Amino acid sequence: MSPSLVELDRLQKRYGTIVALAEATARVDGKIIGLLGPNGAGKSTLLKALFGYLRPWAGSVLLEGQSLVGLRPDQVTERGIGFVAQAGGLDRLARLPASTVQVLGAERAFFEHLRGRAPPPRHGLLFLHPQIQSAPKSVRGKLARALAGKVAIAARRDREGSPVLPELKTAFERREAELRARRGKRRPAGGSALPLDGAPRDG
Repeated sequence: MSPSLVELDRLQKRYGTIVALAEATARVDGKIIGLLGPNGAGKSTLLKALFGYLRPWAGSVLLEGQSLVGLRPDQVTERGIGFVAQAGGLDRLARLPASTVQVLGAERAFFEHLRGRAPPPRHGLLFLHPQIQSAPKSVRGKLARALAGKVAIAARRDREGSPVLPELKTAFERREAELRARRGKRRPAGGSALPLDGAPRDG
């Protein structure tokens, strides 16, 4: 028998002495599934464990028979599934401009900025991406902007049923290398708005 698309087996997660998941077990075979339960039932914890945002205390998470336990969220996504709850689903994510994708999850910081209490946020949930987390602060905003653009394109292609192009990842990694290479270079006297190579900045 072929493995299920997604299989959770006796998944457990604790926060100190609080048991958030107690041997949760489920199988998904290519159907639309609703996860229902009262507040505190462990719905968010289960989804976060599935998509790599939390490591379960015990149990297994399988995608087509392959374990996802211990993988980062970006590594889980590379295997073909993703978590888009903050955007309200793939349909809405596919309609959002890249500038909105960049700051998803930073709503509180954005409203603080509108009240004049804080600078504009440079990123929201995209900060969870390891390449942004590990980037110097001086380039995180531009790197998040580049990633948001690629996410927006990928979401639109995914929504229409087209394959997500590997060139998107390649282009992002190339942009990351450019930004890291430029870091530390000083502008010439006079405060030119151009980098030392004379090429205009593209964000």
